Amino acid sequence: RGVPRYTFASIEALPKQIVVPHGEAVTIPVRLKADSRWHPEEGKLQVGSAPAPVTSSLKDGGYEFPLSPQIAPAAMTLRFGDVIEQVRLAPTLRPELAAVSAEVKLPEYLERKRTLNKDARSGSVSFVKGSVATFKITANRNLKEATIDEQPAKVNGAAVSSGPQPFDESRKLVFRWEDEHGLSGQAPFTVSINAREDEAPSLSSEGLPRQRVMLDSEVLTFQVRALDDFGVKRVGIEWRAIGENGPSKNVLGERLLAMGGSEQETLNLTGTFCATQFKIEPQSISVRLFAEDYLPGRERVYSPSYTLHVLSAEQHAIWLTEQLSKWHRQSLEVRDRELQLHNTNQQLRLLTAEEIDQPENRRQIEAQSAAEKANGRRLSGLTSNGEELIKQALRNPEFGVGHLEKWGEMLQILKDIADSRMPNVSDLLKESARSPGIASAPQKSGPTVGQVRSTASAPGNSKPGDPQPAKPPVPAIADRESSQQPFPKDAPEGEPSKSNPSNPKFGLPTTTVASPSNKPPGPAPAAQKLDEAVKAQQDLLAEFEKIADELDQLLANLEGSTLVKRLKAASRKQYTIGGKIADHVGGAFGQRKSDKPETKEVLAQL
Repeated sequence: RGVPRYTFASIEALPKQIVVPHGEAVTIPVRLKADSRWHPEEGKLQVGSAPAPVTSSLKDGGYEFPLSPQIAPAAMTLRFGDVIEQVRLAPTLRPELAAVSAEVKLPEYLERKRTLNKDARSGSVSFVKGSVATFKITANRNLKEATIDEQPAKVNGAAVSSGPQPFDESRKLVFRWEDEHGLSGQAPFTVSINAREDEAPSLSSEGLPRQRVMLDSEVLTFQVRALDDFGVKRVGIEWRAIGENGPSKNVLGERLLAMGGSEQETLNLTGTFCATQFKIEPQSISVRLFAEDYLPGRERVYSPSYTLHVLSAEQHAIWLTEQLSKWHRQSLEVRDRELQLHNTNQQLRLLTAEEIDQPENRRQIEAQSAAEKANGRRLSGLTSNGEELIKQALRNPEFGVGHLEKWGEMLQILKDIADSRMPNVSDLLKESARSPGIASAPQKSGPTVGQVRSTASAPGNSKPGDPQPAKPPVPAIADRESSQQPFPKDAPEGEPSKSNPSNPKFGLPTTTVASPSNKPPGPAPAAQKLDEAVKAQQDLLAEFEKIADELDQLLANLEGSTLVKRLKAASRKQYTIGGKIADHVGGAFGQRKSDKPETKEVLAQL
């Protein structure tokens, strides 16, 4: 049976194990009991097999022993006078957070029932204003207590949770915790909460032209993409009349294209617009798309405006005939420009070979080549515009199929001229400008010593009695054998060497066999290429003239067919004006002063 040992000095009870932070310097306090009969002036603390104990003087009824960083468990002996205590020292790592998260309930207006779980280990979290969040932290060991912004938090083992808190503005939360051993975290953990505004939706479209002429029965198809951070509510299209002369009906309207949802942050859809289906009379209208989200009181987000000129079939036929006439005038301008270039090329061709070789004329030919290429590009753009006009005409039943087929055939011919024949003329002119000039005089050769057994003589060889050229200072030794083959009668004269003359030197004797020259002819001169360019240009101009005559006849037929349509359109306009006069003049006729100012305004406009 153990008997308590009596001592004169008495200290407060110490635990069997003291937990200290791993690798950190700490101070261990020990207090004397109030009824202690002896108050030793000094206490000693021995850690394991340390060479010397740690001493502490009595102060305010206790002792404080500073310990150096400890990393391994050890036995610790404390001595205070006649008191000896044995305690185990346990260095332990401080508790750390393993997880930090926030359960966020979004505002009621967003109509989202499920909560969002956001990771906050980075120390920052963001959610929309008006949200209610509950923060949860989890440590790597059981905790004894924790606080959030100096307020006690609910602890359950290693987990700590805050109560639900509304966040209408940005702020910070500071977390502190202490484990079951009495160790706190290395430092408080701070979470920055960014309470942001509910962003407006964004809207984009593809397939809606900024400006377009269309039939009232035509269906325009386009793609729409709407985005919102908390769900797109709905997407639609609205329109309004442009100008003061439009019809009085359906000048403002809208149509819903698709409904979204509170969980649908991206909405992709295919939209259609048809004036007949929307009961819009032919007129010029401004169209724009709109998107809405769930924030109460927020105005719609609109796309840029698109201008649509809605025409009836007869109005469309009249407009298209006018566009074709304009296109025809532009094509004639291209032809006239080509005639100017052709005339200039003919004048250049009348120059002699020596005049063509002049630098200023070569530069002019080069400029003609560039102008020809530019005119070809212009014609190519016109043919593309013509194809678009034909596509417009195909949508209109008022146009005859035969006229359109004929127009398409002529466009193909013009396209061939623009893409092939005019670039060919340009290339020929460029080759002419860069062709070599007239050949220089033949290089004189020195005297030859040896036997020449060739019995045939080529044209251009020297004859008896011809003056001999001046002899070079160094002679040559040669032995020329006969090939027994006569030179052809049509053999060309020997061409001069194109290499630069070199200083003569005296070398070894050489033996050669004479034969007719088979050297291929050199490149065509500038005049020949210029001839080819002028001829090719004459051919394409002849084709152009033929197309121009056929276009004149076709356009005359189209204008004749639209004459009746123009008269009918004018008649309908007069009927509309008469109806408006009848609607407003009844109450104002014979009156000195009208009580309705809008009547005067309408009559003034008419």
